[in-house]
Amino acid sequence: MNTLTNTSTGYSPFYLLYGVHPRDDVAQEVSHEGRAHEGDRGIQTADDFTVYRQQIRKDTADALKLAQARMAIVFDRKHTPLRCSDLVYLKLAKGTKVGYKLPNLSALDINKVGLFKVKR
Repeated sequence: MNTLTNTSTGYSPFYLLYGVHPRDDVAQEVSHEGRAHEGDRGIQTADDFTVYRQQIRKDTADALKLAQARMAIVFDRKHTPLRCSDLVYLKLAKGTKVGYKLPNLSALDINKVGLFKVKR
């Protein structure tokens, strides 16, 4: 039911979609009024609930942008742009895909050729 908390966002997908945690029949907390325990959010009206959900989604979007920026930094450290005189492989297209193909290329043949020098 997508109830595991995502590391990047800090929320489960179910909680982000519906604004509540799914019911657990085994360990459901019930308050004295007979309603499900909502935690210490203090949500009383539908307007409060919508404002709270908008804030959660904004926080999630910010957390995802931060995670993407961190991953970009890690990626950029290890991947340098191509320079002249670097050696590269040319990946071949298979089947009906668009791209460079060798004549009579089957599915079990090589999928790249090279090494070629980068000219520009």
